[in-house]
Amino acid sequence: GAMVIVGDGGTVPTPGGGDPTGQWAMTSATLYWPAIARGQINTEGGAITGTGWVVIDGSNYRLSTDLVLRVDSTAAGLVVRPSTLASRGTYTASGGSLALSPVCFASTGMSPGGNSLGFSRDGADRGRLFVSLAGAAGMATLVFDLQRAP
Repeated sequence: GAMVIVGDGGTVPTPGGGDPTGQWAMTSATLYWPAIARGQINTEGGAITGTGWVVIDGSNYRLSTDLVLRVDSTAAGLVVRPSTLASRGTYTASGGSLALSPVCFASTGMSPGGNSLGFSRDGADRGRLFVSLAGAAGMATLVFDLQRAP
């Protein structure tokens, strides 16, 4: 997936809401760094790879990701950070926000900055999941493109 610094040709999309119910596969990801990261992060040298899925049914959710984040920073050079996340519990939706109440949570590497995700339904079988990440360069937003499973 791509990396973008906000203000350098990219703006963070806004969660638009919609019905999140379904089984969703993560097809790609874009990491939006805050403008303060300019000069600290080389977006051309970075990438996000991996797999993930989310199932949202009634008031319950299950979420799993297995990612590798490659960040090319001016201070540390290329940093490779594997990250897994598994979570399940209940959620409530309000507009474009999903407030999670995990009953089980395990994470290595990067973790979401709180228990709130964003969601946009972009068609019958497409959506986006928004995750805020806290880091040394400020709050970044990881946006997963989703494809609804048949």
